[in-house]
Amino acid sequence: MISGVSRWILSKRPAPAVRVIIDEWNPAPAERKKQTMQWYVLSLFLYFPEDKSEYIPSAITLVVFLIAAILTMRFIINVSKREARKTEELEKRINEQNQRNKDR
Repeated sequence: MISGVSRWILSKRPAPAVRVIIDEWNPAPAERKKQTMQWYVLSLFLYFPEDKSEYIPSAITLVVFLIAAILTMRFIINVSKREARKTEELEKRINEQNQRNKDR
């Protein structure tokens, strides 16, 4: 179904670029059905409860996982620093050993 404004615009034979914009703005019925179906499927996962106390378990879970993620990140950083120190010590020993071998 074409509205009066769309019919007037289409009767004026718009340029191809304008025609593309109009087609995107006023999709074909099959495309409209597809968009409606996508909206319906995505809206199945949206749930806004009237009783806001239902958000509490979600907030607690979020905080627990956020803390776990921060602790894990700090653990990985500490292990990385420890490995870097070990690598530096090994590098120093290898360099000292190479210096001693050159001096012989």
